Amino acid sequence: MEFYVKMFTDGSCLGNPGPGGWGVVLQKFEHGSKKFIIEAELSGGEKDSTNNRMEIQAVASGMEFLIFREIRDSHIDIYTDSNLVFSTFTKGWKRKTNQDKWELIDVALRKLVLMGNKVTWNWVKAHAGHPENERCDDLARAQAGNFQ
Repeated sequence: MEFYVKMFTDGSCLGNPGPGGWGVVLQKFEHGSKKFIIEAELSGGEKDSTNNRMEIQAVASGMEFLIFREIRDSHIDIYTDSNLVFSTFTKGWKRKTNQDKWELIDVALRKLVLMGNKVTWNWVKAHAGHPENERCDDLARAQAGNFQ
């Protein structure tokens, strides 16, 4: 493995539905030593969305960034506070809505795996003081606020 990447994601909606935003914090480390290399923040939003759509979009956008940066042969740990996203990938929950957003993750996940990456899923409790999750939440809320 070349790198160890932690990808923290969150989505937010001001009203549900309403203006939505998403945020991602990416941290890249050397794989063996876990020596910190670099950090990046991403965010975006939509005028009319839902919280679940923004949670899914955050993961897709983080993955697409890693593909764009050509991260290969690495371990990617994805952290989400969305039980829907986490359980969809770890428990096989059925996807009933937001098929367009799920497809973004499916395509990106296939590409990441084809690039030799190992992807693992982790759940963190929302609004519980987890520093990176709180930063993602701040990014998501700020983006949602841009559409009010």
